[in-house]
Amino acid sequence: FNPIAFSPNGQFLASGCGTNGEIVTVWDVKTGKPVTQFKHSRQAGARTVDAMVNGLAFSPDGKTLATAAHTQIYLWDVPASPKK
Repeated sequence: FNPIAFSPNGQFLASGCGTNGEIVTVWDVKTGKPVTQFKHSRQAGARTVDAMVNGLAFSPDGKTLATAAHTQIYLWDVPASPKK
């Protein structure tokens, strides 16, 4: 499954995707264009491997995105969409 989450104000949609589900894309709902992407990885012994995203949630103010992958939680700053 691919997790998704809307920001509290409905401006952004975050989705987990990628070959191994390791990419999180934040979309501008109005334009349908990506705003930013985050890639999950984790240490597996001496090597770095992709970590499948299995949960997403925006903070109440929409400025932070929490993502869960493997046994870790990541916090990401969500940039504002450019003003027109």
